Amino acid sequence: MPRSKDPSAIFLCCWWLSAGGLPALLKISGEAPREEKMAKIALIDLVINYPPHGGASIDVLQIGSRLAEEHEVRLFIPAFKSKVFNRCKIAPGFPLQVSRVEFTPWSFNWQEAPRRFSREVDSFRPDVVFLADGWYLKPYLVHALQEYPLVLRLYAHELLCTKGKGYFHRWGRVCQRDHLRDSLLSAGGCKLCTLWWIIRHHNRVFAQEFLLSLAVLPRFREVVIRALRQAAQVIVYNHSIKERIEEFNPRVWVVPSGVDTELFAPAPEHDSKEEVGLLMVGGVDDPYKGFPVLKTACHKLIRRGYRINLMVTSHRRFPEDFIRPLGWLPPSQLAEIYRKADICVVPSIWPEPQGIVAVEAMASGKPLVASDIGGLKEVVRDGVSGLLFTPGDPEDLAGKLAKLIEEPELRRELGEQGREEAVAKYRWDVIYQTYYRKVFSDL
Repeated sequence: MPRSKDPSAIFLCCWWLSAGGLPALLKISGEAPREEKMAKIALIDLVINYPPHGGASIDVLQIGSRLAEEHEVRLFIPAFKSKVFNRCKIAPGFPLQVSRVEFTPWSFNWQEAPRRFSREVDSFRPDVVFLADGWYLKPYLVHALQEYPLVLRLYAHELLCTKGKGYFHRWGRVCQRDHLRDSLLSAGGCKLCTLWWIIRHHNRVFAQEFLLSLAVLPRFREVVIRALRQAAQVIVYNHSIKERIEEFNPRVWVVPSGVDTELFAPAPEHDSKEEVGLLMVGGVDDPYKGFPVLKTACHKLIRRGYRINLMVTSHRRFPEDFIRPLGWLPPSQLAEIYRKADICVVPSIWPEPQGIVAVEAMASGKPLVASDIGGLKEVVRDGVSGLLFTPGDPEDLAGKLAKLIEEPELRRELGEQGREEAVAKYRWDVIYQTYYRKVFSDL
């Protein structure tokens, strides 16, 4: 006879399934349950804009978006009721949660900014704080948020040099001063240099923060040193910056910025042209970007009989007919301009932390000539993925450009190798998986 069904057995089976027995069984059988959010991360940025206006904002957007795929991420930014303070403007479509901390130009100072950001961050109750871009108020925020594991990201030399974004450049050459280690008299020279730069460039935003952060006072370097020591991790762009910081904090990561290798991609080979197209992307009006050096080099090439045109991302009008101003371009149009160029040039005379335009040129498969300085010499392998020249030397630059103009096969080889390295080392997914996952897993 067939065996009758036991009602008690059926009841026990149903109870076991409702109590979580099936997920446990799936886990034992090797099918992992869906992974939940791992941590709450408070991402703080004092200057970000969206759409992004520069490399640091792109970096924050790309890394923040990837962190948000695995964690709960909220961006905290200052919000100003002032037309003068045109910063932290976030247009619709931004992919992260945003909390705006209200300020006036006067309340955005060394006392009130840390207090208000701390209050807002405390209400979020994060597991980790990621302090991204900013200037003179960054170290005060580190101290105010010291109860949390804090990752401090430097996008330039902003805490190591008080001049602008940390230019480390003075009287036409790289500055060797160090306001964190030099005598108070020497550090005082750094303050005068910064004030001169602010007055010359009429930069009201930098002036406000420089004065109301008390960065003008000698005690500011103690504030910076304390912040460097309190950070759980510090992220920088190159090994030179790392060496300056390790005395105060040994937990320093060298993490490059990335590039969208699908957007910035090589174009199909085109027919040879009578003129060779050079491209400089970046601040033509910024004296530290080295445009005068490139312009002088171009004049030398023209006098030697080379037929060239120079494309620059600027709205300025130039008396030289070989210079083509393109205006400011969004990333999609900029990628197309890279594809039209024959040679890309990064003639900076200051120690670029990395030089995102160099990575964009490499991703676009273009041969690159760059200054042998700062992070550029870590990105560009001389003779392999590009050519390096002596910073500020138009004769050396002209010679490197002439070599590439005369050797189309070398241009092709450098462009192909640059593209290969950009895909292997600088794709955003590679940057995140290789570096940021490890940084946050160590906290």
